[in-house]
Amino acid sequence: MISLGKLRLGLTKTRESLVKKIGGLVGLHKKLDRELLDDLEEILLKADVGVTGTAKIIEAMESLSQKEKVSDPEIVMSFLKQEIKSILLSASPENNPAELSTTPWVIMVVGVNGTGKTTSIAKLARMYLEQKKKVLLAACDTFRAAAVDQLDIWAKRVGVDMVKSQ
Repeated sequence: MISLGKLRLGLTKTRESLVKKIGGLVGLHKKLDRELLDDLEEILLKADVGVTGTAKIIEAMESLSQKEKVSDPEIVMSFLKQEIKSILLSASPENNPAELSTTPWVIMVVGVNGTGKTTSIAKLARMYLEQKKKVLLAACDTFRAAAVDQLDIWAKRVGVDMVKSQ
């Protein structure tokens, strides 16, 4: 079973890694310019922020750069944090699977290899179990056979059922 402490630790590591990468990037640039925005976009996409969220953040940063000639990395970081917080706080229940009230429902997780999809699925499964919801994992990776085995291990650790083919 995954403990809440382990979940918090995993999320903390992810957050710290992302903040470190962004902080390093912002510190390297003397101004908020196209190069910084392109590099920031790449970091956000690699961190699975998503295309929509990344686009909103980049648009806000572009708007800031057009309004003001920002050269202080602390101002850039402060604005970036504010923008991410704003996006998270504006998330509606329709966009948040944790808040859906109709059943049954499906969460499909897709992405490139090595980005933490399987671990995230396990974390979601655990969270929904703690909310007294019934969880069933379905292994649908037809490309990488080991992915099915990896998901099966997590399903057993978390204590949920799983559907898979031979």
